[in-house]
Amino acid sequence: MRSLNRASRLSLTALAMLSCMVIGGQAGYAEDDTPHPYIATQGHGEIKAHPDAAQVQIQVETRDKLLKTAKSQNTQQMHAIINALKSLNIPGLKLETRAFSVTTLQDYTDHKMPRFLGYQVSNTLSVTLNNADAAKLGEYSSQVVDCALNNNASNVSDLRFYNADLNALRREALQLAVEDAKNNAQVMAKAAGVTLLGLYGLDNNTNTYVPNYPVPLMMKRAMAAADAAAPESTPVEVGETTITSDVSARFKI
Repeated sequence: MRSLNRASRLSLTALAMLSCMVIGGQAGYAEDDTPHPYIATQGHGEIKAHPDAAQVQIQVETRDKLLKTAKSQNTQQMHAIINALKSLNIPGLKLETRAFSVTTLQDYTDHKMPRFLGYQVSNTLSVTLNNADAAKLGEYSSQVVDCALNNNASNVSDLRFYNADLNALRREALQLAVEDAKNNAQVMAKAAGVTLLGLYGLDNNTNTYVPNYPVPLMMKRAMAAADAAAPESTPVEVGETTITSDVSARFKI
């Protein structure tokens, strides 16, 4: 009987200790996770920069009933363009073949079976200007466009300007956005008669990069021939690119 009573007392003691541990754990959890009052704000940062790089696509298309002839003509024209571009001695000029294709030309009109017309050979050259001075970038781009057209390029397209080191500009815009959010919170706290106690949460919502595109550029050899009498170079305006960043912030009060 004494052994039974002793065992009962031990069980009750263990149960009481377990209850204390559970209650103590709940109290600690509630204390750590008590929500703090805070001020929520938004911040916006925007950077405008002059591009330091440009890229344009130059295409040569040739057609003939004989594949060998179409390819030979294409090769000669593209070599002439490449040599002419290199002779410009533009700093930071990079040439890279972007695409090459051979297509069979067929006529499907008024025929039960397609009628073979020949072959089309297409070669696209990507021209990049790197680390160019902003004041010279437009001039260099104009020289590249005119050089390609004067050497019988079939198409000149997708001229665009951009910044080579975009990450540095994004970080600068992000810093401005955070500073803007903090300034907004300070204004709100002062108006409400409270004091900011520290940062409670910070989220980077969006980062956008808006490159500057000139007027859409799609110049055919025929268009260039129509204006061959005009000695003026192709006008190219570089403009600016815009980088923005937006953040959400919460400050304890």
